[in-house]
Amino acid sequence: MDLRDLDYDVFLDKLTTMALAHELVHPSPDAQSVKIPPQQLPLRFSFTEDDLSFGDDRWRSLAGFSRKVKNDACADYKYCMRCFIRGCNPDGSSIPYVEYKWSYFFVEALTDGSLWPTNDDYQTFKSDYEDLPTCKMGKIDTSKWEQAAADIIPLCRGDAAGAFTLPSSLFKGGGPLPGYTKGMVPMAKDPSCNPP
Repeated sequence: MDLRDLDYDVFLDKLTTMALAHELVHPSPDAQSVKIPPQQLPLRFSFTEDDLSFGDDRWRSLAGFSRKVKNDACADYKYCMRCFIRGCNPDGSSIPYVEYKWSYFFVEALTDGSLWPTNDDYQTFKSDYEDLPTCKMGKIDTSKWEQAAADIIPLCRGDAAGAFTLPSSLFKGGGPLPGYTKGMVPMAKDPSCNPP
């Protein structure tokens, strides 16, 4: 679908309708996501050390790392104990913004220890999260991020994640966290999905 000839506002409406524009930002690094008008999205894409057109979303990064947690108990697939399955919609299309949906839950869990299976799980994650270094393009020590991602797995697999409902005011349709798996059981590889 070629959208280049559309008026700018019509173009933005189309992106929003098709769920192709992520319109949430964190007002500060650990603040919960808020919706912005699509007109506030950057007009260009630049991702260099000197020029970033998009802000760093450390929670989305953490969700990405949580998909790559390795576990020695995984015989067939090294990421079998990851946070969630990146699944498909019933029509076979990919579910948009899966990591952002999980990151929304993670921010809630940063300030609400009752969402964690145990207080020890919560305190371990919180301590390691607070120790994360600030990321700079090309200068990222991933070891502490990998540890924080491993620490968050009990939260991902806990009962609170299974009962959590995303707000429909921020995520089209709201609903449960996509790809939730209850308990510390191995998961298969993510399925192949069609583009949205």
